[in-house]
Amino acid sequence: MAKTPKPPSEELDKFLIRMPTGLRDRIKAAADRQKRSMNAEIIDTLENQYPEPITIDEVVEDIEETVKILQRFGGKVTLMHLADRLDELVNRLSVSKEGTAEDREAASKHIEERGKFVRFVPPDGDF
Repeated sequence: MAKTPKPPSEELDKFLIRMPTGLRDRIKAAADRQKRSMNAEIIDTLENQYPEPITIDEVVEDIEETVKILQRFGGKVTLMHLADRLDELVNRLSVSKEGTAEDREAASKHIEERGKFVRFVPPDGDF
């Protein structure tokens, strides 16, 4: 006999919390103002306070999109300055004590595999 699938809400992590007096009322009032449940209000607050970590690949992807926009407007000096600063940043990240070993490894891997950001700066004749 096949098992009945659980509803999605039963598949989520659950967490029981003790709140200081009055906090529940403040959450309820905030949820009412936003026209949503207390659970949705709490989840939104936690998501904002504890965002999902961003990978270096996501950052580089965003930078590449920004560079494409800048390339359309020209300005080789601006692109060169940006490329130099980005190279410095990735190099610092690769040896930083901040972040995790995975972060440092990802920065080093980026340098090895993709090279310097000056690859986004077109040759002189292309502007």
